Amino acid sequence: MSAIAVYRYLVPVMWLGWAVYWRASSRNVKRAVWHESLPSRLSYVVPLALAGLLLSVPNLPLPVPALQARFLPVAAWPFVIDEVLTGAGPFFSVWARQYFGTNWSGAV
Repeated sequence: MSAIAVYRYLVPVMWLGWAVYWRASSRNVKRAVWHESLPSRLSYVVPLALAGLLLSVPNLPLPVPALQARFLPVAAWPFVIDEVLTGAGPFFSVWARQYFGTNWSGAV
């Protein structure tokens, strides 16, 4: 596998694997006692979806040119640090779901 393929596909594969696990493990939980209202849920789901959309659009023209400036050198170490930090999020959520077992709930 080439380095370019690793750079391009590692994060999407990591998140896809997490999503498959998350969906599969959501079947074995207890029924929630309390459900969040739709406006409350949309108050954070919509901005999160918008952020995901904006991050997925390549070469998006930004109103502030400084936001397009590179601040890290082109090297392997920023990629490695990024992947470790990115992988820590799904790893922590999988650990939390395993720890809470059937008591897991998306409602906070």
